[in-house]
Amino acid sequence: MTATRTLESLDYETLRAHVNTHFAVVVGEDQVVLVMTDVSERVPLGPYENFSIEFRGPASMPLVQGTYEFEHQLLGSVSLFTVPTGRDSDSYSYEVVISRSIQPRCEDEL
Repeated sequence: MTATRTLESLDYETLRAHVNTHFAVVVGEDQVVLVMTDVSERVPLGPYENFSIEFRGPASMPLVQGTYEFEHQLLGSVSLFTVPTGRDSDSYSYEVVISRSIQPRCEDEL
């Protein structure tokens, strides 16, 4: 079992280093394997960075728009909202948009 990650720990540089690697996506009792094909250039906007992740998966098991648990052998597990963006004869393409804080979190005072 891999460690669960948050979006705050899933940064642009880490994802770019893993383009063309496989993610197992949990779909009910099943899993489908998607390949991360691209990570768009990040766009800083105030205290946030924004970028998108492109995936490709088999036509035999299409995903509908929704939140899925993505598991990667080295990166761990994270829940991502996924949108189908296209289809060809043997695969579907998907996009995940990331908007995450790049400011350090302040601990609540006790």
